[in-house]
Amino acid sequence: MSTNTQDWLSHCTQEMRIQGMRITRPLRSVLEVFSSSSRPLKAEEVRQLGGFQANELVTVYRNLERLQQAGFLQRLLLEDGVQVFERSQPGEHQHHIICRTCCRAVPLDAHVACQLEAQARKLGFQQLSHVVNFGICGECQDPQNSD
Repeated sequence: MSTNTQDWLSHCTQEMRIQGMRITRPLRSVLEVFSSSSRPLKAEEVRQLGGFQANELVTVYRNLERLQQAGFLQRLLLEDGVQVFERSQPGEHQHHIICRTCCRAVPLDAHVACQLEAQARKLGFQQLSHVVNFGICGECQDPQNSD
């Protein structure tokens, strides 16, 4: 995501008001968690960072869903089936390479992502969805095991 965190938070709240969305206290808390995070987060992490009680995980999921539908969050599905969410902008779709160890998501260059989608179409794939690649980032690699 290219805009800084404060700009993202301001943009989200302004756009939600324009769209007539109610900005509740829980929704605002979720927005603030993402505005101060530089990485994708699991719902449980959002719950903890947002100061929600253990029994409020449903509230967190409900607000994650609202923000995703509005285009301000993007959902990523990790290899183990765990979902993480990251900041986005309406109409923006980002492809990633995700570390299997620390779950850090690094955006792929848009040109690379377009090439991947074009190759999939050339091979006859249709109804394409999000392309995610997995590996182990440089920070998580054991220097003794690297090739």
